[in-house]
Amino acid sequence: MKDKYPPMTGSPKEQAGYWIVRQHSGNWSAQEAKVLQQWLAESHEHRLAFQQVQALWRGLDQFKTQTALPQLNARQRRHRFQPQRWAAVGLCAASLLIAVFLLKLNPTYLIPSETTYTTAKGQQTAVTLADGSEIVLNTDTELKVQLTPLHRRITLDHGEATFKVAHELLRGFTVKANSGEIQDIGTQFNVNMAPEQVVVTVTEGAVRVQTKMQNSPPLVAGQRLSYNPKGIVSLPDRPDLATVTAWQHGQIVFDMTSLSDAAEQLSRYHPVKIVFDDPKLKQLKISGTFNTKDLPIFLSTLESIYPLITQHGNNQTVHIRTANRR
Repeated sequence: MKDKYPPMTGSPKEQAGYWIVRQHSGNWSAQEAKVLQQWLAESHEHRLAFQQVQALWRGLDQFKTQTALPQLNARQRRHRFQPQRWAAVGLCAASLLIAVFLLKLNPTYLIPSETTYTTAKGQQTAVTLADGSEIVLNTDTELKVQLTPLHRRITLDHGEATFKVAHELLRGFTVKANSGEIQDIGTQFNVNMAPEQVVVTVTEGAVRVQTKMQNSPPLVAGQRLSYNPKGIVSLPDRPDLATVTAWQHGQIVFDMTSLSDAAEQLSRYHPVKIVFDDPKLKQLKISGTFNTKDLPIFLSTLESIYPLITQHGNNQTVHIRTANRR
């Protein structure tokens, strides 16, 4: 049975803050060292949090004379250790040191914020967060950004976005999309969230994808994977990155894409619904590069390569049918 000394609560970084302060309190025991090793062995998150807070502590030497805990004298050391009191003191001391350091770097770090960004159909926008990270939102997208002193969390409600993450030692950067989370490991990546799957493509650096069913190995630059609402993760592949990011230049690329998929993708940019009067037409293929704002060119291209007729109907619909059908 593992020793629990003391019971640990809070996030991994908060727990790591407790251990760091205890190590520097002047009352560090062999028993605590043993329990710390058990805690570190429990998960990669524990080890990463400990390394981050430890590095932060080392960078705060200039502040320790004002904020470090006092050394205990011999008589005090003989008294029985009170874990709950020391846990509170340790967390407060660690929080104070972290606060001083973050305030020196960037005052906005200490101001928790939550902001929602949206784009309408046909609209794209770029935002720069307080930490310097950049997000480009594609058409018909909504996401929420939460910034706290210890976390940077993005929740993608629907749509597509590219993330260029500013590196930070202390705060991780996580994007939640449907049943999974994408954890940044210093990178630039694209997330496309559709009802049936979430597609993650890394253009620089690496990410780690975690779902309720699976944890993927690090996904590196040039790789792509997807996962479904149940959390089942696909094997990585290597797409054409220019095709994946074409939307940032106002283009959409089809490569032997079914008309059904092509119509669905283009509908994201226009307030219309494309209807196939004959379901068999959905399986026809199309290739080419199109302007995302020019739906008429796409429709006229269909009529030029297939015996089809496209016609605008009521209620913002476009009907596609065979040319010999009335």
